[in-house]
Amino acid sequence: MNAFDSATKHTLGIEGDFSDDPADSGGATKWGITESVARAFGYSGRMQNMSV
Repeated sequence: MNAFDSATKHTLGIEGDFSDDPADSGGATKWGITESVARAFGYSGRMQNMSV
């Protein structure tokens, strides 16, 4: 496994699936991607439905 694959596997393991924790300033997040970043890259669907 190369370094990128290893880092991706590790990050996705920590970040998990969908989260919208009020204590997290990032707001709605899926797989470590915040809603504002997803929107900036053109994603327009529900965060819960976003795939990696």
